[in-house]
Amino acid sequence: MGDEEATSGHFSCSPLVGTNKLPWESLGNVRELYLCLDLDVTGEGRKAAHKLSREAVLRGVPVHIMEDGAYGGYSEPSDQWEAEGRVTWDAGLTLQA
Repeated sequence: MGDEEATSGHFSCSPLVGTNKLPWESLGNVRELYLCLDLDVTGEGRKAAHKLSREAVLRGVPVHIMEDGAYGGYSEPSDQWEAEGRVTWDAGLTLQA
């Protein structure tokens, strides 16, 4: 994220679908990581989030794992996106179509 983006309130982000490994060499200078993985009943998303968060912490990158229901009460961001055309986080951040 460039300084002008930070001061303007715009943040660089990139969705990674089907993620079980992060392409660290392609991510550049990541300052903070938000993991918004599927938190369904199988538990696979939660396992992947913890694995990816360990990788990030070992690289000195602060990590946030979104909790179940953090997306406007939905278990995963894609459910809210399909229903409302946006994704909101309890932290007050919003992505909109």
